Amino acid sequence: EKAVAASEKDKKIPKPQRIADSPVFDKGLHDQPLDSVPRGTLSLFDENMASPNISQTESGRLQLAEWLTDPANPLTARVFVNRVWHHLFGTRLVETVDNFGLLGSAPSHPELLDDLALRFSGEEMQWSMKKLIRTIVLSRTWQLAAIVEERNHDADPGNRLLWRFTPQRLEGEAIRDSLLFVGQGLDEPPADGSQVFTISMKQAKPLQREIGRRDYYYQDIDEDVRYRSVYLPMARDVLFDSLKVFDAPDPNLVVGGRKLTTVPTQALFLMNSSLVLEQASALAATVLESEVLQSDDARIAFVYESLLARLPTEHEKTLMREFVSGKGEAEANKLWAEAIQAVMASGEFRTLY
Repeated sequence: EKAVAASEKDKKIPKPQRIADSPVFDKGLHDQPLDSVPRGTLSLFDENMASPNISQTESGRLQLAEWLTDPANPLTARVFVNRVWHHLFGTRLVETVDNFGLLGSAPSHPELLDDLALRFSGEEMQWSMKKLIRTIVLSRTWQLAAIVEERNHDADPGNRLLWRFTPQRLEGEAIRDSLLFVGQGLDEPPADGSQVFTISMKQAKPLQREIGRRDYYYQDIDEDVRYRSVYLPMARDVLFDSLKVFDAPDPNLVVGGRKLTTVPTQALFLMNSSLVLEQASALAATVLESEVLQSDDARIAFVYESLLARLPTEHEKTLMREFVSGKGEAEANKLWAEAIQAVMASGEFRTLY
């Protein structure tokens, strides 16, 4: 069968014939062009950030990059540093990660933000993300534990002053990868190329949405793949359930900071998803078939170390031992799988401390 894609696969990409300014299109209609607009930046910027001169033989991309990183424009470096900080700490120096304007939040540590931005865009780092990340993770602030001290908590319950590491929930991609990893179901990366092109007509939903005079097909991406989430295809209007339920952003939008929700569908996913059930059963089989783990206490310790990176408390050990013991051997795998699934569904499993 002929493979299909989210867009016309056989359509050739046109080669640019000339460099030209683009016209304004009346009401956005491509067949109603108005006057051409010279390439440049927004006219609302002040004269210190004047639009660069672009010759008729250049596209303007180089000039745009130089304009964005000009020393007279400190905003680019500040926004970049704030987003890297957000990904590392889960919190932001400027809470409104997409808004550094007058309506945005003031930075919690303005001197720190400016210092990192100047070093990032200056001779020390020269816009190197690796050097920026290295600088941050080698700091004392990054290495703080998540332990709560009562005196500090009373003074700053929101941890805006960064007196401890703020626990943060894993993103949907990391939760999915963690489930596959502990169940030993994580496959090697896929072959080069987009998986969208490999979807056959049997896998595709024949849902058509007519836009103008053209049909657009939205494919049903097969969720049976088991490689890391970073390699998953992201087609418009198609998100894996394991990502969507844990606040993955809309692929149609550019999102600086994801929303964080706690909703019943997340608990239902961890209770009923075939992904969770399969990986819990796989880990249970590994535990019961191991020649090294000969006692329930050893198996329980292995489960907790695998899922939570710590040993169980005496209370946790007692609860799991009572749950999995006293039954017939035929039910052992089922009981261990249910106990493991309960740990997978805990908040601690999907939280970074």
